[in-house]
Amino acid sequence: MKTQKKSNFSLKSEHTSCERKKGNPAGEHKSKNKLKSTQVNYVVNPRKLKFLTNKRAVEEKHQLIREAKEKKRKDIDKKRSEKIQRNRQLSQKTKRGQPVMKNQIEFLLKKIQSNLSQ
Repeated sequence: MKTQKKSNFSLKSEHTSCERKKGNPAGEHKSKNKLKSTQVNYVVNPRKLKFLTNKRAVEEKHQLIREAKEKKRKDIDKKRSEKIQRNRQLSQKTKRGQPVMKNQIEFLLKKIQSNLSQ
């Protein structure tokens, strides 16, 4: 079995620097138990708080920008797919190479109805 090298560093150590250098196993055991029960409470400096709130505002702004770009991209994709579908229908030909009039008339009818509704 491989033995792992244990670190002698802890957040709050109760033993002196001499014990830390010696690597007192009893001291290490105490510090491990101490670390498990230690809770850290953070106090934020007012200047840092202002920075953090500004950072949050910037992140929210970036999020809104990302959402707007995503919406714009979806709109462009939708328009592109509609254009491809329309061109596919309008470019259909009969056996003799003439355009299919049914598709042409439907397209013109939809165009007129959309103009009237606006």
